Amino acid sequence: MKAEYKAKWIAALRSGDYEQGHGQLTKDGKFCCLGVLADIVKDELNAVWVEWGNGYAYHTPAVSEQEAAVLPISVINLVGMPNPSGTLPSGYEARGGGRQLSIGLTALNDDEGLTFDQIADVVDYFF
Repeated sequence: MKAEYKAKWIAALRSGDYEQGHGQLTKDGKFCCLGVLADIVKDELNAVWVEWGNGYAYHTPAVSEQEAAVLPISVINLVGMPNPSGTLPSGYEARGGGRQLSIGLTALNDDEGLTFDQIADVVDYFF
């Protein structure tokens, strides 16, 4: 991940400006951790949040892209994120049920209940 975007993302996660949500990039004024990243670069990509289903989707008109649950390709390419769900780089595996599992930021945000401060620490360490 590009250092300038990593620093901006960590600062935004720790700022208190975003209320944490789950299951979508943004819904009801709340954001998942990946939604925060998408939001801080939306002006740079000329993207907007548009109503979609029961929440909002990230719409990037220049590339006819719309995404509600994972990082859009335009954001991934801009910031240098390795994948759309924020899967942690190789070398880290969560162990459970007798098997090794890859884990991503979406799971840490939505399923594991980590706070934005805790996720900022994960981003700082792994990305």
